[in-house]
Amino acid sequence: MIGVVRTIGIALRVLFFSSAFFFLSYSTRAAETETVSNVKRQATISKQKSTISKKTVSKKSIGVLTGNRAVELVSARPEVKGFLLGIKNSKMKGVSSHVEFDRKEGDDIVVHVYEYVPDDAESGHTATFNWYHVNSKTGKITKEF
Repeated sequence: MIGVVRTIGIALRVLFFSSAFFFLSYSTRAAETETVSNVKRQATISKQKSTISKKTVSKKSIGVLTGNRAVELVSARPEVKGFLLGIKNSKMKGVSSHVEFDRKEGDDIVVHVYEYVPDDAESGHTATFNWYHVNSKTGKITKEF
């Protein structure tokens, strides 16, 4: 009797581990399939965004860029992000950073990046980080200095 119980116990363990292995193997394959699907979906979305972005600033789209879009493009530049972060983390009271549309010069939209520094309770001054010219036809950004 003990031999039969022992044999049944072993058979149940083998069955349990086989089922668990099958389940884990199936789950892993399902997760891999889902991951591949997500990667393909992200690649498609990325490609669509890239196409939209190229259409927005193609040479055929004259005057598409607005002052607000130019400010967004300039704000996304690494050196401007670093400047804005530096001002944000500054311990100086009242100092603020600004990225603003300044004017339109021909096909260029001029964006001013600067900080405002208070001198006292009633006045202050600005310190220019740079001026950026964004071509409204091509989206090309040129730094003034």
